[in-house]
Amino acid sequence: MLSYPQLLSTDDQALLEALKALPPFPSHVRHCLITGPEHSGKTSTLFHFAHSLAVSGKSVYIVCQKAKLEQQPPLLPESISSKDPAFSRVHIRYLASSADLQKFAACLHLLNDFPHAILIDDICSFTDDRGFAQQDRRPKEGDLVKVLALLHEAVSAARPVYTADQIQGLGHSRPCLVVTESIENSAKFLYVLRRWLPLHLAIREIGAEYCISVLPESARALALPQDNLAEVAYTLLPYSSISVTAVRPASELSISPGRSVHEHTVAVMQ
Repeated sequence: MLSYPQLLSTDDQALLEALKALPPFPSHVRHCLITGPEHSGKTSTLFHFAHSLAVSGKSVYIVCQKAKLEQQPPLLPESISSKDPAFSRVHIRYLASSADLQKFAACLHLLNDFPHAILIDDICSFTDDRGFAQQDRRPKEGDLVKVLALLHEAVSAARPVYTADQIQGLGHSRPCLVVTESIENSAKFLYVLRRWLPLHLAIREIGAEYCISVLPESARALALPQDNLAEVAYTLLPYSSISVTAVRPASELSISPGRSVHEHTVAVMQ
């Protein structure tokens, strides 16, 4: 099941225990969208998620653009080494265009061992000209819909791959799909992204920290329990690491069912 400890971590034992105490999202929630400002740690959360699955023996596919990854390597917690043997279960596929991503998604069902998770970094970058030409950076809505539909179908087709015994051993009933996108583009195509990725985790910048929490519309649509409306704050140390600085359970935030974490934070700050 998707959970905050799979996305973030810390070397502070007290904070780590508080993070692990946060309940996971319901088991039927398998498709997740993570949005946030540029350079807010979205790619880093993907790699942390991949590592957390790989440590438990599960395989993961990460799809990204090579140039971006080389220019902005993901940050990991200080306790995790890039040479960790668990990363041998993390398979990185470098793709450059929407056509490449569509072909990748269309062939996923042919894998003998379907991965436990498919992670797509900066999905709109495959359907626009970012990194190639600057005159037109608008994502192509039709391409985005095709990519998401194919990925959704690929994950759905993988359902029969796991036997009941395998499912019990994996600790998760179905493969999951996690996608990141910058808030600038996701705002324009949010209705498309959320059609296929109902769980929406939003990252926002507050001072020197970043906070990640469930978007209220997503929580209401999925009828998430109150305990899932927590908030996790973290910092990014450039060229070094990413680390949790605060864990705020929903009970401490005193969020009403119709109120978002963001609305609550604004109210407190005022």
